[in-house]
Amino acid sequence: MNQIAIGEPGAWTVLDGAGVAMPFVSAAMIFNYSSEERVRESVEMKLSGTPAQLSAALAAIETIRLRALAYARGEYVSPQYLRFWPTDADLYYYAQMDDIWIETNPDAYITRQKGSLLIILHYTRHNHFDGDEIPLPLTGRIGEDLTTPIPILNHTSTTSSPSSTLLAKAEHAVTHLPAPLRIEVANTRLSTTFRSLFIGLYHHPTHTGDENFFVNAGSLTGGTLYPDAGAIDGNYRRVTWTSSAWTDLLSHPIPPNYAVADDGRTFRPILHLRNTHVYNLHLRLSLIRDGSVLQTCEPVYSPPNCNYVLFPPLQIPPNQLLRELSPLTLDLQLSGLRETGAASTLDVDQIALFPLDGAAYFQGFTHLDQHDVLIDDSHRGISVVRDENTHETVAHLRQGGPLLLYPNENTRFFFAMINSSNLIDIDQTASVQITYRPRVRVL
Repeated sequence: MNQIAIGEPGAWTVLDGAGVAMPFVSAAMIFNYSSEERVRESVEMKLSGTPAQLSAALAAIETIRLRALAYARGEYVSPQYLRFWPTDADLYYYAQMDDIWIETNPDAYITRQKGSLLIILHYTRHNHFDGDEIPLPLTGRIGEDLTTPIPILNHTSTTSSPSSTLLAKAEHAVTHLPAPLRIEVANTRLSTTFRSLFIGLYHHPTHTGDENFFVNAGSLTGGTLYPDAGAIDGNYRRVTWTSSAWTDLLSHPIPPNYAVADDGRTFRPILHLRNTHVYNLHLRLSLIRDGSVLQTCEPVYSPPNCNYVLFPPLQIPPNQLLRELSPLTLDLQLSGLRETGAASTLDVDQIALFPLDGAAYFQGFTHLDQHDVLIDDSHRGISVVRDENTHETVAHLRQGGPLLLYPNENTRFFFAMINSSNLIDIDQTASVQITYRPRVRVL
């Protein structure tokens, strides 16, 4: 080990190796190799110096312990870490220390006066180590392997450039374990705002395309197709019905090659409407094979004056397959219900299959103006909004687990921005920049 230190960025106390200074002499880690999510460990530190130096070192370690306690209460800015530098050519790696307590050798009251001291620092940590932040190269329709902010658009069609998805290639996921991401999404559109944000991640060892995630109006069966330059992909499909019972409205065949790419993953379908409606409707999606329902999601309410519908999760294809042969073609079917039985009309331009491999929803309390940035740091487990004047505030309720980069897999990122009028404005723009921290189990 080239160096062991404790503390926080900008305030490190070196215990062993390069840069160690009196009274610290050396340190020995007592690692706990375990399959548990969190482990209890300790580090033994040998100190040698004057009584004043030893007293100052003890005070510094107590300060670290107190700061860790204060951070756990939300009263201090940074966690306290063990920092490791395995070799000169390697990254620094970090383990956040919690539940810290300090022990000394039994005869410390004697050895301290003679200029030596043994300190044992006990702590709890997650069972991994995170490295320094590394820029994640991103590929979109406007560029390849970019580490500078890359533009996105609030929809994906066959012609949109940019689009609402970005790809990180498998060769750029240099990590032993799923690695925490820091995702920064900045509003780049003049005089428009967005309030809430969906981020979805799809991981796959070989698949890199995005065509299987978006069902545009031209690919739907049922109703009437209308050209419209303002619709996603330049068309929308209108369906009209009159019934007080569930009515099948639109369908789309999921061919075997798309089903192979979907890989039995779970998706949250998002229906986008070219025009809002004024009814009290209920909608549902089902997976159909030869007229038989294989899977259906719970019905959802489609409120008036809202141009999107968020459905419960669907597994595509449903249930587990042997995957020795290609899956059969399935039909994705949209059904609607208006209990009054009055005439109803829907103008649909897309059904997006939003992946839930890893996903988070940021429900906004306020909107993001141009140049405001929503930052989600899964390493710290913190999300904030930074305005163009570089002030920070908490402006979102985050729902979902940490967003992670998986080793040796392509990762496609999906974004959907919702404005204060509860609309997905397909012309909304933003820029995205992503970093990650390589994660290892054993140093």
